[in-house]
Amino acid sequence: MINGFYAEDDHEALPSGGFNLFSAANTADFSALTKLPMVKLNVTQSIEVQGDKYQVHLRVENPTNQLAFFIQLALTKGHNGEEVLPIFWEDNYFSLLPHESREITGTFAAGDMGKTLPVVEVGGWNIQTDYRCTDLVMSKNTVKSGESFRVTANIEDTFLDGSRVALLVDGQSINTQCAYARGKNSDEITFMMNLSEPGKHKLTVANQSTTVELE
Repeated sequence: MINGFYAEDDHEALPSGGFNLFSAANTADFSALTKLPMVKLNVTQSIEVQGDKYQVHLRVENPTNQLAFFIQLALTKGHNGEEVLPIFWEDNYFSLLPHESREITGTFAAGDMGKTLPVVEVGGWNIQTDYRCTDLVMSKNTVKSGESFRVTANIEDTFLDGSRVALLVDGQSINTQCAYARGKNSDEITFMMNLSEPGKHKLTVANQSTTVELE
């Protein structure tokens, strides 16, 4: 329960406080990883030409008080395009502690880009990435206390290996689901929810919002 809201997929619910990932109770199954809050990274980049090769220089910063786990770097052929391979990163699939930053360089052949421009994408386990919600539909607009209902979101333009999509209730992240949608494809995901506080509540996924009223 989070401020009177319930997400029926408890393992996907986002906690409002901190975490103790490496406590004795958690090291056996690493279940704490499923409860890591989402993290928005700061990323700055520059790309330079060195003969027949490109070098991309990244500075990745975790400005939050939470762990940024298993960060993945990718370079694509234009926006929402295919991954540029091979590319040789100094490091990849790494984690950042709160307020930690890393500077990383990747090298790839200029000829592999064709006529497109390189685009850097950054994702990861609990990394907030860009995506679009093109439709947000509820199974019911009016519900009773404790009554379950579905919230269905149509997602496009996710990170290369998928994005963790957050459902917000009155501006607070309550539940997440993983979605994968690249190119012209879309992915439909469903959140099962129930509410306990009476009144009208605003539900938001990315750029789409709707309301539900609890009787």
